[in-house]
Amino acid sequence: MRLPLYLLKRHPFRIKARFDFSLVVTFAYPRRVLEPLLPPGLSLDTYGDYGFVAVALVKVRQLRPAWLPAAAGQDFFLSGYRLFTRFRTSAGRRLRGLYILRSDADQQRMVTLGSLSTHYRFEKATVWVRESDRFLAVQIQTPNRV
Repeated sequence: MRLPLYLLKRHPFRIKARFDFSLVVTFAYPRRVLEPLLPPGLSLDTYGDYGFVAVALVKVRQLRPAWLPAAAGQDFFLSGYRLFTRFRTSAGRRLRGLYILRSDADQQRMVTLGSLSTHYRFEKATVWVRESDRFLAVQIQTPNRV
């Protein structure tokens, strides 16, 4: 029996990882700036005339399927850009969620395997991270500067 690809992308197995850091920052933008980024059927989750974008920066170690030993894990830097959205079902329920604008990884193997096993559509980025006890500096460069 073949598993349909869309089912694989629904996180069919547990993942283990150790987090060096996870930083999520949310920005408010005028809804007129963000609305053109949404596909039909989704609307912005707003406060007044503002919609919201979340940027997540995550550095992980030993990321792997849970059944594999820690030694099989890989170290990655991941970044994600999401819009806060609403969706009305055909039954009239209003759901809240996140719409993926972009997902980046600093390793090609995460781009490939992460995109096969999730719906995040990873792209390759070059990342520089500087950490100290007092600050965190992250610079992300993508091929198309998007």
